Amino acid sequence: MTRPEDDEMGADDAPEDEEWDAEDATDEEELGKAAPIEDEEETTKLEEFEDRMEEWEHKPRSPKAMKQKGMVSAILAFAWIGFVIIWLFFFATEYTFFESAGVILASLFILLGMTNAVMWGPPEWRVRLSSILGIGWVTFIVLWLPFYRNFGIPLYQGYAILILSFVVLSLVLGGSWLTIVPRSGWKPSRMRVGVATVIFYGWLGFLILWLWSYAAPYTHYQNGAVVLISTLIGFLLIMATVSSEIPSGPTHRWAGTGIAIAWFVIMSLWLWFFAGAFELPQNLAVVLLITLVLGALGGFHGRTWISELESFDWED
Repeated sequence: MTRPEDDEMGADDAPEDEEWDAEDATDEEELGKAAPIEDEEETTKLEEFEDRMEEWEHKPRSPKAMKQKGMVSAILAFAWIGFVIIWLFFFATEYTFFESAGVILASLFILLGMTNAVMWGPPEWRVRLSSILGIGWVTFIVLWLPFYRNFGIPLYQGYAILILSFVVLSLVLGGSWLTIVPRSGWKPSRMRVGVATVIFYGWLGFLILWLWSYAAPYTHYQNGAVVLISTLIGFLLIMATVSSEIPSGPTHRWAGTGIAIAWFVIMSLWLWFFAGAFELPQNLAVVLLITLVLGALGGFHGRTWISELESFDWED
């Protein structure tokens, strides 16, 4: 039995409890409605981009516009051939073969590659930016490699600048495309992808630092060993970060993955301690021999390291 006072208190509290429950339900309903709207807005950018690309692909082309573009491409082709003739006849003798080849390739990429990519490609600023920066970066490479030593830049520092240019390019292009990538539905999670991205750029940063400040006292082979070992460490860290569950147990054989790691380790040890005593053809023979032996072991176990990557759980 309950006292009348308790019944009265329960009766007084009931409306208040119902009011709080109604408010909580309303808040949950609002939150539940807000999330899909946000996802819908985020995915709309990508869907709109895909729709515009599909519309551009199926859009009828004006014969007059196509003819004009063809004429411009032909004029640029003849202009490039004329430039090559003038360069070879008047200027090429003052430069090395690789320097002249770099100038000719750079002119090809600029006059024909970059211009035609913008003129014939879809009218989307991200696509055009990717074309311009991508072709521009390749142009920078073919000019930088044969000419940078003329500016007094040491060998390995020139390589460091080359890697740095790739970092800048990837950040600019990645930032432009990330604005239309939906934030939901990442497999694996966004946090793991973010950590893996930090590891990747950390590895590139290590290579830049090593080549700029520490590589000079060592041989080419020893620096190659540093690149291999750092690549292996970065790969293992990224795999451990991105994969939410590493398979294990008697049914899972790690022969392929172990052989791949063994190749990196053996090659690094050879390059660091022994390669300097041999000529380049002999070192190439050793590389082929090590690859052949480890590849035969991998085939004997019936697995490769690439197939074992499929055993990782890439979902949260």
